[in-house]
Amino acid sequence: MLDWHALIAGRKAPYAETVYQRFLARLSEYTSDSLGDELKRQHALRYLVPTLHLLKSPFEFPSMQTAVDLLREFMRRDTGKKLVIYGDRDADGVTSASMLTLFCREQLKLGRDEIVTLVPREEDKYGITRDVAARIIAEKPDLLFTLDCGSSNRAEIGEIQAATGCQTIIIDHHFIPPSPADYPRVAAFINPKLNAEGDFTRDYCTAAITLRFIQAVLYSYSREYNETICIETDSGKMFVRNGVPLANDHSGAVTRVYHLHQSDTSEQTRHDLWKIFEHCARENFELKRLADLAHKAPEAVSALEIFNAVQSVSFRKSTAILQAYLPLAAIGLVADLMPVYADNRILVREGLLAMTRSADALPAGLAALLKKQNLAAAVTEQDLAFSICPVINAAGRMGNAALALSALIETDPLAATKAVFQLAQVNDARKQASQDSLDLLSAALDTRSESAPVAVAVHEKFHRGISGLIASKIAEKLMKPALVLVPDGECYRGSVRAFRNENVHGLIDALQEHLIQFGGHRQAAGFSVAHDKIESFVTAVFEKAAQLFQAEESADSENAAIDPFRNFNPPLEIESQHMRTPLWDELLTHAPYGVMNPHPVVALKKPGKVEVANLGKTGAHALIKFSAPVDRNIEGVWFFHNGEAHSVATQENLEISGEPQVGRFMGRTQYRLKITRVSATPS
Repeated sequence: MLDWHALIAGRKAPYAETVYQRFLARLSEYTSDSLGDELKRQHALRYLVPTLHLLKSPFEFPSMQTAVDLLREFMRRDTGKKLVIYGDRDADGVTSASMLTLFCREQLKLGRDEIVTLVPREEDKYGITRDVAARIIAEKPDLLFTLDCGSSNRAEIGEIQAATGCQTIIIDHHFIPPSPADYPRVAAFINPKLNAEGDFTRDYCTAAITLRFIQAVLYSYSREYNETICIETDSGKMFVRNGVPLANDHSGAVTRVYHLHQSDTSEQTRHDLWKIFEHCARENFELKRLADLAHKAPEAVSALEIFNAVQSVSFRKSTAILQAYLPLAAIGLVADLMPVYADNRILVREGLLAMTRSADALPAGLAALLKKQNLAAAVTEQDLAFSICPVINAAGRMGNAALALSALIETDPLAATKAVFQLAQVNDARKQASQDSLDLLSAALDTRSESAPVAVAVHEKFHRGISGLIASKIAEKLMKPALVLVPDGECYRGSVRAFRNENVHGLIDALQEHLIQFGGHRQAAGFSVAHDKIESFVTAVFEKAAQLFQAEESADSENAAIDPFRNFNPPLEIESQHMRTPLWDELLTHAPYGVMNPHPVVALKKPGKVEVANLGKTGAHALIKFSAPVDRNIEGVWFFHNGEAHSVATQENLEISGEPQVGRFMGRTQYRLKITRVSATPS
């Protein structure tokens, strides 16, 4: 097996190397022995060379080609056609719906009377309910897309199709029914959970899949679409169609043959894939990195990856078109807390880059939102998580997902600015509602939560639109999965969130006999319960959770609640004299960070006395300036320090831990240490 640890030897970047080594170890722990060497190779390669040209073919998703052909057939109709898009209310659903709407309008030139985009109203529950089905039927679609929902709505989608005669394409990443007999009967069902166990595409969110669908549509207009390609290598022949390897010999259908020989050969071939690869690499920096790695370790890059990378570079127009939609996919991935590895990490990285280098190509609504949040110069994954995703999510949580949708699909800059201003106001209301709900926590929390591996909170004054957010806050506070229930008319609406990587959807699935409906994915789920079943349901939650979740081994252990897939532990210890901006740049080599690739944390030993100043209007945050011989361009920022910041100003023997961050504000590069922990050290 290829020694991936040795591939970065000699880079003279020991801290970046440690981050990389930690990722490999984390990957092994996450996958145990479930991944073969080939999938581990794919993971490691994409970590070292996170380029758009290494994305797997979108046609590897089941039903992708069928969906592409359906849309193209729909577009061939001259008149009397109508496309309806229905997206979920959260950031993943809204960005998916916005992306597909913009693509159909801008690239496929669908008129406004030919496309209708819907999102849930305040009273709508998750998924395609009967009321939602009635709304869709009233629009009389010829082609229907359901985005971020639909996987568990066989009956309702069947009603829509029977009433309208429409064809349906489901693009969703939530859990699918256990039996194929219960899958929705639709023309195309695109869900990554249908992919093989262990395949990292199973961790796509809906916005990411929607982007790949758009990429597949663009590819379908090339002359290579549906061609059968033969790649001859030293080990034999491979047959490929639309970037996907074919299982059997298709020699009779081959339209072109490429030769890829790592060994020296004097044979002159017309389609020498290696020479084409090297030629493309001379004109493309990211492909050059891939080619350099392939030269250093030929077994690190497969023949299929070389072929697909060459094709990707060749389709420059498609790549340019995707720049407008990549940021929306990145927002969906970050908002849904998807693992930031393999393809997901590439998509987040490319989306962040597009927000900076292709700012003029961004949708007007997204550009206005970035400007409103003072992120016009450069954007990081933390900016998405704390400044962009909450604003988009707030609209759906407060019962006005249509406002977020209208802002993101708006093409007039002035109208987009006004819509974004309204979004910001809704987000302010969401913040207040969140605080009001959290103030009720002591009265709402079930007393059994203290000793159980799950927390349950029920209160009639919780805001029903933010039950998921409240559950997340409770999970963080109590360090265990949390479930929140809110009265909603004739039933209770519920949300459950994981603390680590607990399968909370599995918990809800095991209790479905108590439920009216449910849906979600591993770390988050929504459901509804009838009023007369609420007490028995809550009791069943505690009983089933005790079976499914393993309680913390020791509540007193400092590391007991540290999730290695979300937290970089232990920190990298550094002395104050090594706290320099080049070190910050080195530690951010493997960004973007997130779940499965947590942000590096450094522990600064004995930084000397520090100066503390309030940051922000409320004084809840602090700006820390170091007096020790550190780079004065680096400042510390301590958010929500609970009054501790000023007490450390008089101490010298400290250990200050935090995340190195680099950003741009008002045209200036800022190097910061986002402080997460301060502790005393021995004298």
